[in-house]
Amino acid sequence: MENTENVIFDRQLNGYNKGQVNRYIAKMSEAYRAAYNEHSAECGRYNDLLEAYKKLEEKEQSRPGADVIAKTLVDAETLAHKIIADANAEAATIIAEARISEKTISEEARAEVETARQRASRIIEDSYLESSLISSQAKKDREQADEIIENTIAKLLGIMTQKRDGADTRQTAVTPVGACA
Repeated sequence: MENTENVIFDRQLNGYNKGQVNRYIAKMSEAYRAAYNEHSAECGRYNDLLEAYKKLEEKEQSRPGADVIAKTLVDAETLAHKIIADANAEAATIIAEARISEKTISEEARAEVETARQRASRIIEDSYLESSLISSQAKKDREQADEIIENTIAKLLGIMTQKRDGADTRQTAVTPVGACA
């Protein structure tokens, strides 16, 4: 739409150019009619919507307990949101407690494993020490046994030598001197 405040018409001998003025007036009338028709249509739609709204409002008010139902729906929705929030909070608490419990159990298990390792290490050390002591004692016992065996062998050889020497002297004593053998 044109700016109607700054329209300039050409001047002629008897005033403004009538053709330009008539064309402008026709153009403006047409634009005015279109705007008026559009405004009328919008007013009609507005009135139709207003009427439909009033009918719905009357219908809602005429239903018994409509306010109670609406309030109940709002209360139910609020309660649902609260239940969901409470459930989420409880789930978060359960998860946090599970993580703490998991950490505690894990730490206790590590401590038990470490205690078992230390106990196993002590048992191995004790077994090694005991094995060394037993081995050392066995070595001493073997050396004593060898010494006893050597002494016993030496005694037996001594006894055998004495018996042999004694048997030779007995044979010499029994044989008369100068007798033929």
